[in-house]
Amino acid sequence: MRVAEWVREWAIDLIPYRPVRLLIAFAIAAAVLAGLVFVLRLVFDWVDRRLSSWRGRTLRSIRWQSQELLSEQDISRISQGIGLLGRRLAYVGVVVMGLQLFFVLVPETEPFGRTVLGYVVTALTGVLNGFVAFLPNLVTILVLYFVASFLVKLASVIFRGIENDRIHLTGFERDWSPLTFKLVRATAWVLFAVLLSLGGSQMVANMLSGVVLTYMNAFKVGDRVRIADAEGVIVDKTTHVTRIRTPKNVTISVPNSLVMNNHIVNFTTMAREDQEGVIVHSTVTIGYDVPWERVEALLIQAARATGHLDADPEPFVLQTSLDDFYVAYQINAFTHESQLIPHIRSDLHRNIQNAFHHAGIEIASPHLSALRDGNVANIPADDLPKDYRPTSFRLTPLGGWPQRETGSARDATGHSGD
Repeated sequence: MRVAEWVREWAIDLIPYRPVRLLIAFAIAAAVLAGLVFVLRLVFDWVDRRLSSWRGRTLRSIRWQSQELLSEQDISRISQGIGLLGRRLAYVGVVVMGLQLFFVLVPETEPFGRTVLGYVVTALTGVLNGFVAFLPNLVTILVLYFVASFLVKLASVIFRGIENDRIHLTGFERDWSPLTFKLVRATAWVLFAVLLSLGGSQMVANMLSGVVLTYMNAFKVGDRVRIADAEGVIVDKTTHVTRIRTPKNVTISVPNSLVMNNHIVNFTTMAREDQEGVIVHSTVTIGYDVPWERVEALLIQAARATGHLDADPEPFVLQTSLDDFYVAYQINAFTHESQLIPHIRSDLHRNIQNAFHHAGIEIASPHLSALRDGNVANIPADDLPKDYRPTSFRLTPLGGWPQRETGSARDATGHSGD
């Protein structure tokens, strides 16, 4: 693409008339495309001639005893099929390159050439990467298939040779060959199906889930997500597994079928610049004796003092529950830095502690066992009546005990009370 930019800068951009610029760009792209196609045709024609010259000399049939396993024609057809596939892939690549060259040469269509066609290249790259990731499983399937095919082919050769008196096995009658071959063939393919089903069902499920996740666009590499119990940054996506790096720098490989069967929380999606942001929250519990207005003001103060939290929208507080002994306050604030959420939450906790400690308020969840007589009511002092006085303890003597007055009173004997 640097060559295309150089050609556009020194040749096309100097022409003021737009139709002429388009014509020149089209001519250059067509010339490059035709040249590449011509070179590819020469290369593939040379390969075809070489394969034809190998017939009868280098390419020979594979035989066992007097039975042919793989003929020269079979080997030649396989080679031609591989060559045809390579030729078509090469032509597709050349056409994509030619179109991208044309769009880059024209200034008005340069963004289109760098985006839309870039998507095509990205899709092809994704298919190639998926195929490469699938190769280990594909090799396993092919090995199983070729082993089963080889066993069936070998059994066919042996039993056909026995039936035609070309192979002789001591104690084995020729009439047994057809039925024995059918039994061996059925056994081989049953074993192949069993092995494939045992190892392939989960593999196919993961592959299909990977395809669905790709088109769902649920997350991308670099996004911060939570999948089931795993939270971290997506570092790799394949057709079979999704890899997540946790804040502890541990990489977790999650099968795609498990990803599909669990909820996916994408923090990065809402944290992008065109969105409102993702909410970072934390909860503290404070007793009823502290006014809720003061608690909420301190929590918002702590949020505003925390870095990487947005000032707009403003932080807000929710009272999530009124428990027996305390109120649960939840501070919520927006951020666009999804990758820093663990550090942001930690800084928020520090600032909450500082704000409450400087205000003289304990961050504690009181659990009270109160004797209501003689105790001040557990509500803010500003909300108590002006003439409020806590009641005194009332001691009621049990039967048979001498009654005594409280304070400095003396009993009937003149001794001071205990």
